[in-house]
Order: sequence, then structure tokens, then C-alpha cells
Amino acid sequence: MKLVVTGVNAEGRSYVVSSEELEVELFANVYDFEPGDLGEILAGIEDGTTAEWLEMAPGGVKVIYALHTPVSQMTEPMPELPGLDEEGFHTTRTLDIDYVSHGELSMLLDEEKVVLHAGDIVIQRAARHAWRNESQEQAGLLAVIYTPAR
Repeated sequence: MKLVVTGVNAEGRSYVVSSEELEVELFANVYDFEPGDLGEILAGIEDGTTAEWLEMAPGGVKVIYALHTPVSQMTEPMPELPGLDEEGFHTTRTLDIDYVSHGELSMLLDEEKVVLHAGDIVIQRAARHAWRNESQEQAGLLAVIYTPAR
């Protein structure tokens, strides 16, 4: 299982803070979150620039499961949703825990792309990103989205 943690660098661009393979036998501590961890990042996000429909009230949690069709099989353009650009890039004022349930997904960041497989986990820390299924099979992504107090 791969664990990828994202963040925002001094230039305000999203990047991979860490990426590691976790060895799991019976139990593994995957990630610890301290409420103050996102303060500086959240303060740098301008009002009106986020995909607010993905955010809850402070302290709230949203759980989403999304099936991703391979790009080569898509017949419709990307839906137009507030806060998403034409390539699907978006930012939220949240801590997201993303789990690839099946298939293969590419996570696009400002600075790099990471290919993820079934069982991989991403901790998104208010980082601008997009998802792309560049494989030939459908992929599933479970996202637990926590909105911290600002």
C-alpha cells in the first residue's frame, strides 16, 4: 500500500510532501492529523476560489465514492462545477483522505503526477489537484473530506 501526502509549497503550488510504501501486517498507523497543521495553508486560499460544494461547515465530514471512467472512453466533457477548471483541477479548504478501491488513477498536482493503484491512500492537505483515469479499466475512489475550523 502506498501512502502519499500532498501539500502546498512556498510558491502556493501543490506537490507531494511524502510518498512511501507501508508494510501492513495486522495494524498500521497511517496518518496523524493535528488541527493546527492546515492553518497556514488555509489562510493562503482566497475566498471564492475553491470547490465549496465539496466542503462542509467547520468540523463537518463528507464521504464521497466516485467511479472514474477511463479518459479514452469518456464521451461527455468534464461537468462544469463551481471551483473546477476545464481539466478538473480544484482546491478545497479541507483535509481529504482518499482511498483507491479498485483500478488505477493518476493524481495530478501543480508540480507532478502520481499514479495510484487499488489499496493506495492519499492525504490531501488543501492541495490543488485533479484526478485522471489513464488506464483502460474503471477505477473507484473513496474520499473522506474533513473541513477544519479556520
